[in-house]
Amino acid sequence: MENAKKIRQRPADPAAQMAFSWEAHRGAPWPNFISAPSNAAARKWLAQTGWPERRLLLWGPEATGKTHLLHDWARRRHGKIITARMIDPSRIDDSQLWAIDQLEQGFDPVALLHFINAAREGGRILLLASRVPPSTLLTGLADLSSRLRAMTAIEVRPAEDDLRVKLVIQWLAMRQICIAQDVASWLVHRLPRTNAALMACVARLDTASLESKRALTRAFITETLPELSQADGEELPVL
Repeated sequence: MENAKKIRQRPADPAAQMAFSWEAHRGAPWPNFISAPSNAAARKWLAQTGWPERRLLLWGPEATGKTHLLHDWARRRHGKIITARMIDPSRIDDSQLWAIDQLEQGFDPVALLHFINAAREGGRILLLASRVPPSTLLTGLADLSSRLRAMTAIEVRPAEDDLRVKLVIQWLAMRQICIAQDVASWLVHRLPRTNAALMACVARLDTASLESKRALTRAFITETLPELSQADGEELPVL
């Protein structure tokens, strides 16, 4: 049975009034991490110690859980967390574990090289994350490129269908919205195969459901997201 119930009200997000886009909704939070085959390799490496050269780099597409894994690792091990743009070798302190996120968004090549060298000399452990593999990061410094390529790089793959269904259900539940599993599965199979698309979809459905006070049925979702009917060139069945 398709049913849902809104149990809270809040002001609508003005940004949600914009035309629908498959881009990520930046405000969507990461709930408890869901283990799946697509992130199994990363979880295995993060659970162990003794990384080669005390460095590990996670890479994979947007919204695959890299930042969540990085933050969880740093929290459990009392490490420092910074973004690549914040790197400043002169401010490295006695912390023995460092987590550096968003390498793909740019960094000071000289600063990152010095930071890696200082960490190695101090016996510090580095965990880095990027949307692209280290071999494709443009650094402009041969020494830095060599160090990045030499790091153990673990891919966090795009989510499989079972995980994507669980994510939609979980993200909607965080917004106090229920969706039947069969409806979530139906929806997921009509969206682009990225977590960023799932996040955008959840944000749009949240706003529409709150405004209309309607349950998340297939009919309501198709009405709210007309783009779905064009996702694979076919009209969607509406119950």
